[in-house]
Amino acid sequence: MPVYVTDFFLSQEAAERAAQTDLKFSQNMMRHHQGAIDMARLYLNDPRGTNPILVRLAHGIIKNQQFEIGVLDVVSKQVSEGPRQVGGAYTLRRGREEWSTTSTSSKPHRRAPLMS
Repeated sequence: MPVYVTDFFLSQEAAERAAQTDLKFSQNMMRHHQGAIDMARLYLNDPRGTNPILVRLAHGIIKNQQFEIGVLDVVSKQVSEGPRQVGGAYTLRRGREEWSTTSTSSKPHRRAPLMS
């Protein structure tokens, strides 16, 4: 499922506050998703964890959560660069981009920019 990142314009002070909120949210969600990965791995490494539905679910959790951590990491890096001035306002994003994954990789990667 693609994730869209779009420009929005704010005053410098509002952009800096929004960036801090975005950064905190991204960091907290990365820890949350890592916790899900850790729990899924614990289940898979437990010799008593033999339920085929839960085994399959645990594998799916690991793949999906790794992808989401990757997206959050990209967003965190962009937000950490700080707002950039465009005209008389500030933007927190770099334009409209689509992030996706392939069946061979759970790491997100940038696809071609979308047309507005």
